[in-house]
Amino acid sequence: MRRLKHTPIGEKQSTRWLEGLRQSRAVAERLPQTQVVCVGDSEADIYELFAEPRGKPGGPMADLLIRGCQDRALDSTDQDEHRKLLAKVSATPVLYEVRLLVRGRKAKVAADKRGRRVSRASRVGRRCGSGPRG
Repeated sequence: MRRLKHTPIGEKQSTRWLEGLRQSRAVAERLPQTQVVCVGDSEADIYELFAEPRGKPGGPMADLLIRGCQDRALDSTDQDEHRKLLAKVSATPVLYEVRLLVRGRKAKVAADKRGRRVSRASRVGRRCGSGPRG
């Protein structure tokens, strides 16, 4: 783990998220009338991606939609009482709700106890959204 923290981003597999954002930014520049959104799973929750420019100032931008993995600290200049991402999102009003079937699955390796690897029964899931929907 320590070795990964000290490995340059260009040598990590997560560099693909940066490349995806750069490609999205290029598409946004070619199609300024189109909203371009770069979508990433929890592996994309990396500092380098958030620090990467999403476009030129005053020009078209590529937006980011990232499944959060870390309860990140928010901008300290924000006057809001919520200083962490999870608290701020939880305090935001729900604007829509989606129900969907989550398929059951059998674990590939019985000894693996990580949440994404264990067996699960089928169920109806509920996802709420608090951001703009378009």
